[in-house]
Amino acid sequence: MVVGVDVGGTKIAAALVGPGHRLLTSRRMSTPPESDALLVAIENIASELARDSPEPIAAVGVGVPCVVDRAGRVLWGNHVDLDGVNVRDELRARLGCPVVVLNDGEMAALAEATLGAARDYESSVTLTLGTGIGGGAVIRGGLLLGGHGGGPELGHVVVEADGPPCPGRCPSRGCVEAMASGTAVAREAAAAAASDPDGPLARAGRHGPLTADVVAELALAGDARCEEILARAGRYLGVALAGLANVLSPEVFVIGGGMSAVGELILAPARDEYRRRAIPPAAGASVVRAALGADAGVLGAALAAREAPA
Repeated sequence: MVVGVDVGGTKIAAALVGPGHRLLTSRRMSTPPESDALLVAIENIASELARDSPEPIAAVGVGVPCVVDRAGRVLWGNHVDLDGVNVRDELRARLGCPVVVLNDGEMAALAEATLGAARDYESSVTLTLGTGIGGGAVIRGGLLLGGHGGGPELGHVVVEADGPPCPGRCPSRGCVEAMASGTAVAREAAAAAASDPDGPLARAGRHGPLTADVVAELALAGDARCEEILARAGRYLGVALAGLANVLSPEVFVIGGGMSAVGELILAPARDEYRRRAIPPAAGASVVRAALGADAGVLGAALAAREAPA
């Protein structure tokens, strides 16, 4: 038995994972903003799942939205401030078992490459579209890691040099996260509502925040302005895919995260833009929706935990 923990900017998801990658028991909670409270939250959620296990926990895998070195130390985080904290050592001391810590996007990429939409490919790039954009690359069967031990920050590929500031602590502008994430879609929705005070978006905004989920719901119901907002995000995503294809030349791009639920409304423009911009043969990669949904991060963390040294 292992425990997989997926730490996001707003929520923590965790599960007890048994043989055959079966999710046996799951837990969810909000992500605390402070680093000390966050470590306690991860400890508590993993300990709760361990108590539910019919046998001792072999290891715990944790995905965090940060750049993590080979020793399990956070080098930088855009939405979670754990800079300088050795999350692996802290949790190993608290939980009394082996712990593996990687970037959350890398965990999702590992899961999709092993169990999901990229399982039939040797080289894949997975991007997760949510409040921000994360992801990871599996090249020739192994996770792509840089010289510092962390994987690529795919959400911070710049697609518009003079675009809006990137959300969070990123110092750049016009990153794909700033142009195609849920945060970006919500920003565009607010602008559209202000320009059309009697339109569907403005009316929806009177009942609550104009989130990416609201835009998706209206787009799926056929609202042309919301379809246009998602298509714009998709085109910027396609610009990022072209750059990544030219550098990494994967066989498949897997698009996951909550925003992938709109399917072809974002994937079709992304695919078209990518194929217009990428050079052969990199332009030939498939662009598909992720198969594992919200479980990708947890399953990837569990897969990494199974490889943890004793």
